[in-house]
Amino acid sequence: MRTEKNIRTVYYFASSPHPVHEGFITDPPDGYKIISNISFEDTGIIRQYEKSFKKKSSIASKVLDILKIPRMWYVTTSTDLIHTNSGVLILNKKPWVVSVEYATSFLNLKDEYLNDKRRVKRVIDYLCSDYCKKILPFSYASKESILSAFKEYQNYLEPKLEVVYPTLSPKRVNCRLNKHSNDQVKLLYVGEFFRKGAKELLKAFEVLNRNYNVELTMFVGSYIDESIQEKEESIIKQYQKYRNLHIYKKYVPRDELFKNFYMASDIFILPTFGDWYPCALLEATSCGLPIISSNIFAIPEIVEDGKNGFLISIPEELNDFRSDFLLKSRDDIKRKYRILSENIIDSVVEQLVEKLSILIENKDLREKMGNYSRMMVESGKFSIEEKNRKLKRIYDEALE
Repeated sequence: MRTEKNIRTVYYFASSPHPVHEGFITDPPDGYKIISNISFEDTGIIRQYEKSFKKKSSIASKVLDILKIPRMWYVTTSTDLIHTNSGVLILNKKPWVVSVEYATSFLNLKDEYLNDKRRVKRVIDYLCSDYCKKILPFSYASKESILSAFKEYQNYLEPKLEVVYPTLSPKRVNCRLNKHSNDQVKLLYVGEFFRKGAKELLKAFEVLNRNYNVELTMFVGSYIDESIQEKEESIIKQYQKYRNLHIYKKYVPRDELFKNFYMASDIFILPTFGDWYPCALLEATSCGLPIISSNIFAIPEIVEDGKNGFLISIPEELNDFRSDFLLKSRDDIKRKYRILSENIIDSVVEQLVEKLSILIENKDLREKMGNYSRMMVESGKFSIEEKNRKLKRIYDEALE
């Protein structure tokens, strides 16, 4: 057993107060102490980012664009090892590892910069340096995006790539509370409105409500763009007549969200059209919920179709990603969002009705899938134990 004197320190640099950092910060591997630039109390809100953070992030992105440099940081705190996230490169001449959600996280999330050889070469120089010990994609889809984006450098990068899934701390992994004794099936959605399929879910709810005793609770993210907010409000008003539909647009502490909503729900739904690694799915998984979500990017790694939920197919033209796991062109994505804001995607509605009907009618299947979800977080690939097994080896090797 290590004494306090033998404990090694890891400085965990997070570029935002996002729930995805929770497991990395609060539950370090044996023999390691985490120091971080954020306290996990900072993530006690339901939405992934506050408006104020979005504005700060936008300013930072513009500065990086002007300077034509990738995301990078210098850590002034004394530490044995640096673990950075969101593709932030480290300037210190000491061992560091980097977690990354998507290939161009290194390039300020601008896929067009992949054509800028000078920017790319600068990223590669840092990733291939002796100080960078490991590149830790959030998912296998993320790993494939990196290999696709930097094909010319695959031989140098692949030995450093190792998937380490983000996790939640054990306090989030509890048996679901049975707070309702009637036969009503409670549905839960957490996400942005147009991009994550809220409009399609509302339409599916309208259909299901004719035949089933259901209740839908939705926590809807906000937009800085006022014109989009107006469209969103207009659609929501059409559903105000339903007393078994609750739509919240306020900030809610995460503890309250878990206790009063995740734990009190029967099914979680996120029919998203564009996501790399939706933290809400991991939260739902940790609460033992069966999940219905989309068959895009890393989501099939979180929702195993037929085991802890169902996957629905997104029309190819509305999927953000190409077959090589890289984003489509900016024009394609803009066109997609125009379609989503102006139309209801009938094929998605039909699949939601079909899959939700199966789960609503079969309580045993809901419980079976929910148990599989909980297993994935308690002892499976999303467990703290599995994450720490990998990280301990990675940290130890980095400091040899």
